[in-house]
Amino acid sequence: MFLFQKIRGRITVHTVKSERDFSKKENFEHFSFDWYSDTMKNEATGLTARETAKRAYDTARNFVDDFDKRAQNLFLYGSTGVGKTFLSHCIASELLKTAHCVL
Repeated sequence: MFLFQKIRGRITVHTVKSERDFSKKENFEHFSFDWYSDTMKNEATGLTARETAKRAYDTARNFVDDFDKRAQNLFLYGSTGVGKTFLSHCIASELLKTAHCVL
């Protein structure tokens, strides 16, 4: 699937995965905290990678649970390979289950 976007007169094309591509494997049921260290701490936050992942997971779950109750945004940021895309697919998968449109 492709998403066409026109910005300032230029058209950009984005490849979009279909629900079938990710929702069966990249969802909250398959999210594993085992990928995250329970010993290495981030000096800035004092949290381990696993604690940070649990916070992100809980925030994402709450975002989905409250999606129809209040208008809110969610901004995912972090280093390469920490699970932002996987977590966004988890959110999309849950919203698709409840007949929401996800781009």
